[in-house]
Amino acid sequence: MLHKRGRHTQALKINRFFNYLHLFMILFISGRLLSGFACDYYGINALNVTTIVCFIAAASILIMVLSHSFLAYAICGWFYGIAIGPIASLSSPILVKLFGIGTLAPNYSLVLFFQGLFTIPGVVLGGYFFEFTQSYQLTFTVTSLCFVIGGFLSYLINLLNNRGKEN
Repeated sequence: MLHKRGRHTQALKINRFFNYLHLFMILFISGRLLSGFACDYYGINALNVTTIVCFIAAASILIMVLSHSFLAYAICGWFYGIAIGPIASLSSPILVKLFGIGTLAPNYSLVLFFQGLFTIPGVVLGGYFFEFTQSYQLTFTVTSLCFVIGGFLSYLINLLNNRGKEN
C-alpha cells in the first residue's frame, strides 16, 4: 500500500503525462489543419509537404533515440506531433491528384487496408526488437528508417508525377 506522499507523487506523474498527451494531440491536430490550409489556400504541392514531414518525423524520432533529457524528448515529441498530422490528412488529396476523383474510394480503401495489415507485424517486430536488445533504441531507429524510406518514396512519386505532366 502506498503512503499518502507516494500516492500524491504518482498522481502528479499521471497528471503530467496527460498534460503532455493533450499537448501532443493539439500539435497533431494543428499539423493537420496547417498542412491542409497551406495546400488548399496557398496551392502548395501536397506531395512536397508529405516528403518534408516524413523527414521531419524521421529526424525527430532519431534525435529522440539519441537524447537523454526530458526537454529533448518533449521537443522531439512536439516536432513529431506536428509532422505526423499531415501524413494522415493529405493522403486523400494526394490520391485524387495521382489517380483522379473517380477512383478515390477503392484507392483509399487499399491504403487503409495496407496500413492496417502492416500495423500488426510492425508491433510484433517492435516487441521482438525490445526483447532482443532490452531497449527501445533499435525499435525507434527502425521506425525512423521507415519514415526516411517513406519520404524518399514520396519524393520519387512526386518526380514521376511531374515528369508525366511535362510529357
